Amino acid sequence: MTTFTNDQLFNMLSGDEAGHGPDWSRFHCLQIGGCRDLSTDDDAGSDIMSGLSRDQAEFFTIYGMLHPDDGGISAHEAITDCGTLEMAQEIASQFSLWSHLPVEVVC
Repeated sequence: MTTFTNDQLFNMLSGDEAGHGPDWSRFHCLQIGGCRDLSTDDDAGSDIMSGLSRDQAEFFTIYGMLHPDDGGISAHEAITDCGTLEMAQEIASQFSLWSHLPVEVVC
């Protein structure tokens, strides 16, 4: 198994979570999704399109799927971005070992 740095494992988290990871109990599963950055050099922020197939994706994000609220809607939190699907799957497998959460590939 490859050893990853915290910067690779938690590059979408900030504060204390960036150093040691999220509170896994907030999630009911992990998902890997395909994404593309649509922002241009003139954009002040980022414009990320998610929900893409692996053929359309430029990179892959591992999300923690938050427990559904009372309305039945499940939100997500980006944990890390990966350059390849294979890297995302390997990191998500490590997260699954730590958190005991299932992993779904949705791209």
